[in-house]
Amino acid sequence: MYRSTGRSRRVVDGWARYDRRKEATDTLIGVPAMRKLLTIEDSFQISGRGLVVFPCPRIDEYAGPEAPQVELRLPNGEVSIATLKIERAFFSPAPLEPRWTCVLPSASSAEVPIGTEIWVPKACLPDTDRF
Repeated sequence: MYRSTGRSRRVVDGWARYDRRKEATDTLIGVPAMRKLLTIEDSFQISGRGLVVFPCPRIDEYAGPEAPQVELRLPNGEVSIATLKIERAFFSPAPLEPRWTCVLPSASSAEVPIGTEIWVPKACLPDTDRF
């Protein structure tokens, strides 16, 4: 019979305490806690609208405002702030998983390369447990 030593539970509890401390520190100094929304795998420019990025998150993966301030973490390590316009896309026929459309209105594909991560304030994401 398998007997748990409790070590894995201590590791999980340790990460949970770390996350709570980091959030408390960020809140005290005015930095919003951020979580990764997506990593850009493809994009295309629409004149007058902006840079549309893919993959688009599922409807249940985002619960924030229509135009949040986000962090763009580029593959070369640079970080910049941008506004991400999030819209509900309607297609016919409807996809199996409804998704948001994500547009960076003031960016170009040269400024936001493939592999860039988009991070949003934690408050914009549904509350989910990591463990």
